[in-house]
Amino acid sequence: MDEFRDNCRAMFDNMAQGAFFQLADGSMFEVNAAALAMLGLTRDEFMGRTSEAPEWRVILEDGTELLPAEHPSMVALTTGQPVLDFVAGVYSPKQCLTWLNINAIPIFREGETAPYQAFVTLHDISEQKRITDIHLSRIHLMQFADSHSLEELLVEALDELERLTGSEIGFYHFFDENTKNVTHKGWSTRTATLFCRAENKAGHYNIDQAGVWVDCVRTGEAVIHNDYASLPHRHGLPQGHAPLVRELVVPVKRNGRIVAILGMGNKPADYSNADLDMVSLFADLTWDIAERKRDEIRLLQGARELEILTNTSMEGYCVIDIEGRILSINETGCRMRGYSREEMLAMKVSDIEAVQNDAEVRAHMALIKERGYDRFETLHYHKNGGIIDVEVNAAYLPESGLILVFTRDITEQKQMQKNLLISKNDLKQANDFLEQRVSQRTADLQAAIREQESFSYSVSHDLRAPLRHINSFSAILMEDHAEALPAQARYYLERIEAASSRMGALIDHLLELSRVTRTEIQPGKVDLSDIAAATFRMLEETEPHRRVERCVEPGITVLGDHHLLSQLLGNLLGNAWKYTSGTTSARIEFGKALLSGQEACFVKDNGAGFDMAYQENLFKAFERLHGSEFEGIGIGLATAQRIVQRHGGKIWAEGMVGEGATFYFTLPVYF
Repeated sequence: MDEFRDNCRAMFDNMAQGAFFQLADGSMFEVNAAALAMLGLTRDEFMGRTSEAPEWRVILEDGTELLPAEHPSMVALTTGQPVLDFVAGVYSPKQCLTWLNINAIPIFREGETAPYQAFVTLHDISEQKRITDIHLSRIHLMQFADSHSLEELLVEALDELERLTGSEIGFYHFFDENTKNVTHKGWSTRTATLFCRAENKAGHYNIDQAGVWVDCVRTGEAVIHNDYASLPHRHGLPQGHAPLVRELVVPVKRNGRIVAILGMGNKPADYSNADLDMVSLFADLTWDIAERKRDEIRLLQGARELEILTNTSMEGYCVIDIEGRILSINETGCRMRGYSREEMLAMKVSDIEAVQNDAEVRAHMALIKERGYDRFETLHYHKNGGIIDVEVNAAYLPESGLILVFTRDITEQKQMQKNLLISKNDLKQANDFLEQRVSQRTADLQAAIREQESFSYSVSHDLRAPLRHINSFSAILMEDHAEALPAQARYYLERIEAASSRMGALIDHLLELSRVTRTEIQPGKVDLSDIAAATFRMLEETEPHRRVERCVEPGITVLGDHHLLSQLLGNLLGNAWKYTSGTTSARIEFGKALLSGQEACFVKDNGAGFDMAYQENLFKAFERLHGSEFEGIGIGLATAQRIVQRHGGKIWAEGMVGEGATFYFTLPVYF
């Protein structure tokens, strides 16, 4: 027993994770070296504290203070329930912040219902959190730039950097190497409102008038001054400037020349190389986003002018005001409706609109103004008394308050669609009649299914030849005659190529689905756990930057076809991998459970999830419950269902939007 106790003690003392015991009265009972290192405390300092000690400063991820009664160890002791994966930041006596993943397990004496102590483990996740926060902040800044000015972008970037580094001061200056002048472009929100009321903070000046932060310009390298007061060459601070304790300043270079300067100041603890790397990254990123924003504005203006010039002669084009009055119109728009230009300019949209009345037209104009654009189909009156089908593209111009409208006569197209619909209905009736006769003449439903799948397989193969012709001739036109084609024609060719590529992908997936059904099953003993582990390795090699917690229950062995079951797990785990791409702490689990007295395997994730109201559509071919934010054709789950059914099992799913999904499947034989 003593030897066992000694071994446990040695294990506790040498754990890589921090660990300590806390008694029910809040006092500390034991702690290991790893925990002391993470908390920045000596053993005596730690053992002298309780959860109520005022020296503790613990914060949540949103920056709010964690009350002593809410500490994981105290929650475990008061509730008798374990607290798992609790994330909090703990400040050391030197004000260094360490982010920890905390688990607190209550321990009970035999026969007692209240715990007498708690065992707490600490895992340092500071670096992981820093990387995650940087990544999320970069995404936020890129999205923020889409709808805000350059000045607002710079302030937001400085605010983000203050949050990430724990600084209290932030500034961004532009620099002209020719004149050696510095132009102030932005303070962080906190700096502008609380700390810096110096004169000329929005102006420009020569670097000879600048303080020690300009060392980064003179040396061309980032500088850290962790003891500002001791610098012999400091000039002092202008009146109204915030007191300065320490600072980190980095130059932004383009083509070997300094173009901007970003600085942070007054972090509670010393700035480190990690802070320097982070600030340098954000300084460059902010400059790149600003440059791209200016380029996008220029491209947008050019594209708008080009679109107007190239499309007016090919489609009907008019300009209307928000009340629907026609202010200008091209010849194509007049000819489409049979009126002269003078007649059209005397009209409103409601005069030619055959679907909406005047009030509805005005409401539609207001909606276009609010949304900025709209694309729809409607009916217009023709001067000869007829009605034409038109496709309308409308765009609101906030600069002038007018609406650009492009119209295309699609009357013939609509008639062709009606004729095609009639033909389809006739064909459907014929198919229904044929199905009745087939059902009457055969009792072998499985044979009919195989025949239908064989037909789909053959049709898919036959579609490849014309599809290759479409791709080939489109490519020839683009390569040999691109310069002779109008821009709109080249656009149409690009649309043809894109559509044919998508059709090719659909055919490939249709063939895959057909092969799953047609493949002869080769039964054998299959280790699903090994397949799951191999699939995870393949996914990690494909996206090595992703950090996904994966859990594979060992020893899950079944009777089945190794190739098909590998494809099954590839589809299910691939889906889980895809739909956790937007989850900060992604987790995917493969295991086995007993459900209603029957063993079932499952793949569980904490990703995007789905609405259970649409679960019936999950396993339908080419049906997708998510939009374009996730890639996919909509064939993976249909293939998975076919594989399970061919093995005599069943598959179903449970999920919730934003909280993940679990896919269960059963197979006849488990070992």
